[in-house]
Amino acid sequence: MRRFLRDWSLPPADAVRIEELINYFDYDYPDPEAGVPFGIVVEMADAPWAPTHQLVHIGLRSTPVATDDLPMLSALSSFKAGGSTAGGASIRLAYWLARGQFIEDRNNRVIPATDGHFNVGVSSDGELVELIERERESGVYLSVLGFGTGDRQDAKMERLAADGNGNYAYIDGVREARRVLVEQMGATCPACRDAGRRRCCQPTGSRLTATLGR
Repeated sequence: MRRFLRDWSLPPADAVRIEELINYFDYDYPDPEAGVPFGIVVEMADAPWAPTHQLVHIGLRSTPVATDDLPMLSALSSFKAGGSTAGGASIRLAYWLARGQFIEDRNNRVIPATDGHFNVGVSSDGELVELIERERESGVYLSVLGFGTGDRQDAKMERLAADGNGNYAYIDGVREARRVLVEQMGATCPACRDAGRRRCCQPTGSRLTATLGR
């Protein structure tokens, strides 16, 4: 949606993603206490468009990631794109490398940078989900960075990231890359297990709940 607005055009309906709008801004949550992996902030208010409904805002703040001299940042400058996308084979190779460099009690993660068109080898959603879920159990998780314009597979990439216990972000320029990979690295690479999965509770007294963003 950000790219459409910057080009002075209205985004199509399927490009408007509530979670992107909610998660984009810096809410200035306090850092968690020492020795605690993440802190929780909870707020509740009446919905402006339906006073009989209530909105619950649950914010998680993980321990800040030191961004000085991150190996990832220097590696990104050497990336080049071209040819077909062997998505399944590439992700499988990335998991193999990650397991070889596995560090106990650390955030071990694979981060594909792609437009989501996996047109060589394993390409069906079912096969990819099965692969990612199987690898997730080893303690190596998955976040996805989306690139490109036109027929980009946002829904597929978001689904794969959720199944890999991670998040999906679309990179449309240097500014957004810095926000995702530096300023909000903790959100791109969640510190807690199952952080990328949608949860919806049904507390006593509530007839209906819906999850907006994550």
